[in-house]
Amino acid sequence: MKPWQRLVLISAGAGAGAILAAALVLLTLVWYSARPKRPAPWNGNAIQAKYDDVATGSTSNGQTPEILFYYVVTNETDSDYKVNQADSITMMGKLEAERSLLKEERITIDRPFFIPAKQSVRLRIHVPSYGFKGVEPDYNSKEHEKYIDQLIQYVNKDMGNLDGFVLCDDSTRYQINFPSGWKKKK
Repeated sequence: MKPWQRLVLISAGAGAGAILAAALVLLTLVWYSARPKRPAPWNGNAIQAKYDDVATGSTSNGQTPEILFYYVVTNETDSDYKVNQADSITMMGKLEAERSLLKEERITIDRPFFIPAKQSVRLRIHVPSYGFKGVEPDYNSKEHEKYIDQLIQYVNKDMGNLDGFVLCDDSTRYQINFPSGWKKKK
């Protein structure tokens, strides 16, 4: 083989190798950039909830009794926080013994709601009564305080594993923890 033929053959092999290496690098970059992005971690500090009160009521059709847990919810961010009727939120009960969350369709929160930046609002969480039979007397009556004590005793005894609630908002990645303040009032 003549020296110039050998040089052409080596040059062609080196060129083909460089093109193959560049194609592999380009394919790797395309694959890497097309991977699904990791969702942002849940932000449990943006919106804070503090237990306020417990009461009873009935669903909008007036047929199903329910227990209402009231919370004062504070927006700690510099932006308004709004949840519409159709927004993708998940309400769950927090179970103490299992140290887990329970997705229960009948645990709901009033929607829509709006919390201005650096402000607080009072929200209600609705839970089925699970057999509590009491009828709430007038708020200003003497029997009302006794009734609320009976309700809290019922919640602590018959729903004793309930340790609060958690709301997860997929659109903002906010996680709102609703603590079980009623347990302090045993």
